[in-house]
Amino acid sequence: MRDVGLADAICSLYLRPLLAYRTALEKQTTDGTTERLWRVRWLEHESLYRNGFLGNELRQLEWLFPRIEMEIGAEGSMQTPVWYCRDLLLKSQADNLGQSVEAVLEIGSELMAWSARLVNAGRVWQSAALLSRHLEYLSKLDYHVGYFAARAEQLQSAKHLTDLPWPDLKAASWAQAASKQSEQLARSIAQHIRLLSQSKRPESVPDYRGQFIHTTGENLFDALLKRKPDEVAVLMPAYLTGNLSLFEELRPSRTQTFDVFTEQSLQIAAAPVIDVLELSGYAYLFADLYQDHEIWTPVRSVWDTLLQASPVTLKWLAAIMTAGIPRFQIPHRGLVRTNWSMRVQHELNRAAQAQLVEFCQESLYLRVDSSVCRSIRRLRCC
Repeated sequence: MRDVGLADAICSLYLRPLLAYRTALEKQTTDGTTERLWRVRWLEHESLYRNGFLGNELRQLEWLFPRIEMEIGAEGSMQTPVWYCRDLLLKSQADNLGQSVEAVLEIGSELMAWSARLVNAGRVWQSAALLSRHLEYLSKLDYHVGYFAARAEQLQSAKHLTDLPWPDLKAASWAQAASKQSEQLARSIAQHIRLLSQSKRPESVPDYRGQFIHTTGENLFDALLKRKPDEVAVLMPAYLTGNLSLFEELRPSRTQTFDVFTEQSLQIAAAPVIDVLELSGYAYLFADLYQDHEIWTPVRSVWDTLLQASPVTLKWLAAIMTAGIPRFQIPHRGLVRTNWSMRVQHELNRAAQAQLVEFCQESLYLRVDSSVCRSIRRLRCC
């Protein structure tokens, strides 16, 4: 328990650089930079350090200071416009932005490497704590990376010097890197389901396996919507195995007297099985909708393997579907499945609208084509 808590506490520290940098970046506005420059007294070198400039900005100002000092001595006043000085600072801010975002993105690679070392050492629950924090980190990163891209565009549009060499801030690559980390984390979380199932959960440790099974289900649903058969092939076996093991652990004992409490226990235990059956049905639906059977193939392969090894499982699943869904109340995890159903309905509506537009375009083309043919016939008759 102590080792797991220590791993969780250390990993929580990785969130601070991301949040601290976002807070600092919000204070580093273009207008604020202009105001600080107006407060600088160019004949007092100490003035550079009393106006809240950051380290990268100070290096640029220290380069600029002796030149403006010489200018004041020769001309009697500062001739360089403030907007010119500001452009130089904006360039230094853009350089710092690119380096800082790259450093923030590198944190994900460090967490994945640390998780692999813990697994190799047999510390799967410590690794699970780390991945849980990594999931939180990527959730925050996905939110903040859009702000970083907007900041890069703002710096680019605010400059006046068109010939000033500007860093190549590839904001699109930041989002791609964050997305790639999310895919890697999704696979690692799915693999940890089996590892955690083979190890007894220490006392007072959070149910990371339950969290990972739920997360894998959401990741699997997203992979189906985005038509990523490779992701489906990785996530589906772990998700099916994890959900079936949950049913075995939660279902009431066969020797237990059947009453209201036993029925409720059965409905709770049946929820993960119903989840995996519903997602399997969506895989078949999307494969037929998009005429892309690569989505359905890995799901069917997993089920074929299970049913060939145990043919009685089919009847067992039918019994779970019959007894596991209550008639007069919201079923366990019913809100999760309702959310899936709403997203599927939205996807079906979007596909139907696209087909309707295509049908209307084809009909219009046929009407135009037929009118042209009639005009040609009239010309021939004439």
